[in-house]
Amino acid sequence: MSKVCVVGHVTSESIVVGGHRSAPTVGGTGFFSSFAYRKLGLDTTLVTKVADNDRGNLLTTLEHAGVTIRCLGSRETLQFENIYPSSDPNLRLQSISGFADPLTTDDLVDVFADVFHLGPLAAGDIEPPLFEELAARGTVALDGQGLLRLRRPGQVVLQMAPKIRNLVQHARILKTDTEEARLLTGCNSTQDALTELQSWGPSEILITDGSRGSSICSPEGMWEIPAYPPTDPVDPTGCGDTYLAGYVTARLKGLTPYQSAHVGAVAASHKLAYAGPLQASFDELSEQIALEAEAVDPVATSHH
Repeated sequence: MSKVCVVGHVTSESIVVGGHRSAPTVGGTGFFSSFAYRKLGLDTTLVTKVADNDRGNLLTTLEHAGVTIRCLGSRETLQFENIYPSSDPNLRLQSISGFADPLTTDDLVDVFADVFHLGPLAAGDIEPPLFEELAARGTVALDGQGLLRLRRPGQVVLQMAPKIRNLVQHARILKTDTEEARLLTGCNSTQDALTELQSWGPSEILITDGSRGSSICSPEGMWEIPAYPPTDPVDPTGCGDTYLAGYVTARLKGLTPYQSAHVGAVAASHKLAYAGPLQASFDELSEQIALEAEAVDPVATSHH
């Protein structure tokens, strides 16, 4: 049994920075999170779906990294275009040109793990019954970004739907960014959003805000976590996936939510310094932060 099972699509992506378009690259939660978990030392399984003719191009790197892959057939591969129109890595426009088939309960009937990292990239990527099924089998860590993305081609549109709350309730750990948290809850302050999201069911909430750091809450309290900005930011694609993978890995190693969020922040920063997935080990990340420094008192999060 793997420590972590990542449930999410591997994508074919092109990145446009300052008008320069990259050749298609591999991306998606399925890729960035799975690679990060393996680099951080955890036995990792990935359950994903891509078109048959894309398997070699999209999955070889993960196979070489030692990820156990269950790849099921799909009529299409999920295809993204990530556009960064300025030098601000916090500003990203996205469009979708192809959709992979949803992941279903039948796809994971015999898969077991301590943590199921769910990374939908668009609404409907993971069928609703699977959330409840996996919550009964292990800890669900959910990246909420895709729940808000309408499943249609073209420019990515974010939209709240009442059914999202029913899915979120099955997660023990939930990560969103500040825009997603506002859309989910209707709350304008991060502190209010943390409190509201925790009332939905998850006990540990992580809200990231790019270079401005992140805010977290757990039953022990709320904290603000600083960003660890690299000297020269290169590519923010996959930083959110890497943050959550760093956090979950630290929690599995027995660290507190506060300590684990620092690991997540450092992991995201490390990945920001280059294109592609995380290339640092858990020990290398740990050296950059004082893990023995516990927060004495929770600090109220600021209003964003």
